[in-house]
Amino acid sequence: MAFEAGITPGLTKTPPQTRGMNHTPEIPAPGGHYGTAERGELVISARLSEVSRASHWLRAFAERLELPESHCLRLALLLDEALSNTIQHGFDDDGQHPVTVRIIAEPGAVHLEIEDAGRSFNPLEAPPPADLLNLEEAEIGGLGIHFIRHYSDECRYERAGGRNHLRLTIFVSSPAV
Repeated sequence: MAFEAGITPGLTKTPPQTRGMNHTPEIPAPGGHYGTAERGELVISARLSEVSRASHWLRAFAERLELPESHCLRLALLLDEALSNTIQHGFDDDGQHPVTVRIIAEPGAVHLEIEDAGRSFNPLEAPPPADLLNLEEAEIGGLGIHFIRHYSDECRYERAGGRNHLRLTIFVSSPAV
């Protein structure tokens, strides 16, 4: 796998296909108007208690855009897993480390970005979880990166300026009318 300019080639799934000729993206601007790009940014402290605040912020943003519930749930899961991993494993102390969360909604896609100055870690290079033989042998935890890979349509990671930049994308489109 080749790396260029510090960017790890992302994992990409095929965008959802639409039927028919009339395709309208499911990313409406406030008031339900379709096709307008929107963005938001939130800076939190690297504390697990802040994950809830970020989740509420994300939910409010998604509701303002009138995103379907299925997209809201995927985004919430992606945010929770990415932030939890960053906070639990990214820093060596309990200091007030800022973590920036961005959401960018544009026609056809919603991007969730997490940026932090924690230790360098590329989740796209992490090995997949071991196969589970039975529930009795299952351990709690260890599936966050698997969930991120599974529930995002595209994952990109870059280490630049001493910061981790993770971008998770879900493709959205409305069914043909």
